[in-house]
Amino acid sequence: MSRSRLIWVDPGRSRLTLSSPEGWRGPDLGGGSHRATWWPALRGGMVVRWVRGKDEDAVLRALNAIPEGALRPTGKELEVPTGGLLLSGCEESLKIQIEPGAYFVDAGTLSPDEGTELRILRLRPQRKTALVR
Repeated sequence: MSRSRLIWVDPGRSRLTLSSPEGWRGPDLGGGSHRATWWPALRGGMVVRWVRGKDEDAVLRALNAIPEGALRPTGKELEVPTGGLLLSGCEESLKIQIEPGAYFVDAGTLSPDEGTELRILRLRPQRKTALVR
């Protein structure tokens, strides 16, 4: 058995949540026994729930080849506080390093093959429009 390259949070029978170390509570990410991890991007990143997949390599291949349009805007926004976020489930938490600020929330299910299914929640930074003079 190969060593995992990602750090996974196992929600057990509890709900998966995003929160801050200072006590801020973000959106409830649902229940179920699907493990979750944080997949960082240059700006923002994604909470990834591993619903099914042969192995972690299949998950990594899928994350490295997300097709355009696979993740759709939810119409929701999230304000990330200073100090990052915690991805928590059951008794485990994963510290997420992410810039504080406003993010759009996109979501989708990725099924690149019959054996792999990922549920993804992407935090995409809101871009401020520059004033043109």
